[in-house]
Amino acid sequence: MQEKTILGHVKRLSEVNGRRDIMPLSWVTYPGTHCPLFGAAITVRQMKNAVMLVIGTEECTYYTKSLSLVYGEYGGLDGRCLSFVMDKHDVTFGCQDKLKKAVEELVKEYAPEAVFLITTCVPEMTGEDIDSVADGLWNAYNIPFLTVHTDHFRCDGHLSGIQNVWAACAKMMEPCVQEEGVNLLGKKAGNSELASFLNAAGVRVRLSLPSDCSLEEMKKAPAAKLNVVCSKQGLLLAKEMERRFGIPWVSFYDRCRPAEIEEGYKMLFELLGKPMPEEVEGKKKKLKEKIEENRELLDKGSFILGNSAVEPFVLASFFAELGMEPLLIQAKEFEEEDTAYKDVILKQGMNPYVSQSANLAAMAGVYELLKPDLYLGPAERDILLQHQIVGIGLPKAGQMLGFELAEHMVECFAEGMKRCRQIKENGI
Repeated sequence: MQEKTILGHVKRLSEVNGRRDIMPLSWVTYPGTHCPLFGAAITVRQMKNAVMLVIGTEECTYYTKSLSLVYGEYGGLDGRCLSFVMDKHDVTFGCQDKLKKAVEELVKEYAPEAVFLITTCVPEMTGEDIDSVADGLWNAYNIPFLTVHTDHFRCDGHLSGIQNVWAACAKMMEPCVQEEGVNLLGKKAGNSELASFLNAAGVRVRLSLPSDCSLEEMKKAPAAKLNVVCSKQGLLLAKEMERRFGIPWVSFYDRCRPAEIEEGYKMLFELLGKPMPEEVEGKKKKLKEKIEENRELLDKGSFILGNSAVEPFVLASFFAELGMEPLLIQAKEFEEEDTAYKDVILKQGMNPYVSQSANLAAMAGVYELLKPDLYLGPAERDILLQHQIVGIGLPKAGQMLGFELAEHMVECFAEGMKRCRQIKENGI
C-alpha cells in the first residue's frame, strides 16, 4: 500500500520517452523549483553593462528586484535590474504601448549597451508579442534588445532561463574573421583538464560562459574557430552560432566513458588542426586504472540520483555499466539524445523509477522502500543514516571536464560505498 501511494504513479525508465512521462513524486512540492526567471537573472548579472527589464505582474518583478539586493553585480535597488509591472489593464488589453514608453525612460536614464527583455508567465499566457517589440526597439535606439522567455509552465526549473539568455546573445554577435581559438560554453571550465590541454597546444580560450564578460567580448565571440559545449545549457547557443556563423561545436557535457572522452578530444583537435596531446592517453589510462581499482567496490551497489552537475541519464548509464544500479533517477527532461543512455541502463537489466526532482519530505518515504546504498544530491543526511544510506555529492564536478570528471565521480561513489559498508558492518 505504501509503495502504491508513493511510487505507484511514477513510471519506470522503460516507459519514459519524453518529459510528459516524468511524473512528480508528490503532487504537493515545497518549496518547489526555481523558475526560469531566476536562471535568467543570475546569468544576465554576469554581463557587464547589460540592463535586465523584467516584464510581468508585481509578484514576479518583486522577486527579481529582491535578487538585485543579494547580487551586488546589479548595483542594488537603483542598479541595472529593472521592473515593468503589468496591472490588470495591461493584462486585459495589452502592454506594448506602455512598455515602449518605459523603455524610452530606461534608455535616457541608463544609456545601456544592451537590454534583456525578460518575459514571465502572465505575458506569455496572454500572448504579448515581446519579440516583435524588441525588434522595433532595436531599430529605434540602435541598441540590442534581446527577448528571453522564462515562462515556468513550460518547464521544470531554472535551467531553461540560463539557456535562453545565452541563446539570445547570438543575435547581437557580429560576423568576424575566424581566428584560432575556442569558446567554452556552459560552465566555468577555464581551469579544467580540457582547458589545460588547449593551453598546452597553444590554443586560446576566447570566451568562457558563464563569466564576467563584457558585451563587446560577447559580440566578438564568432571570432573563435570552435565552440566546446561544457554543459547542456550551452547547447542551444552552440547550435545557433553554427547556424548563423558556421562555427562547429563539440560536446563534452555528455562524455563519461573513457572511449567517449577520447573521441571528444580527437574531434576537438582535428577541428582545430592540431595534434592530440600525448597527455590524453595518460589521462585515459589513469581513469581506466581508477575504474578497475574500484570495480569490486562499486559492483552490486545501488543509488538514488538527485540533483548534480552531471546530466542524470549520462551519469546513471556510466555507473550502470560498472554494476551500480540506479533505483530512482530524478530528472527535469528526457530528450532524444537521452535514449542512448536509457538503452545502456536497460541493457544491464536495470529499470529504475524516473521522477521529477522531489522535496525532501516526499523522498523520506522512498528510502525504506528502495533501500539504496547511496543518495547523490542534497538530502537530510541524518535521515539517510537512519536508513543506512550514505549521502554523497560531486563537489568539484561543476568545474571539471573529460577524464578528470569521470575519475572524480568514481572516487566519490567509491568513497560513499566504503562508508556504506562500514555503517552496515557496524550496525549503525
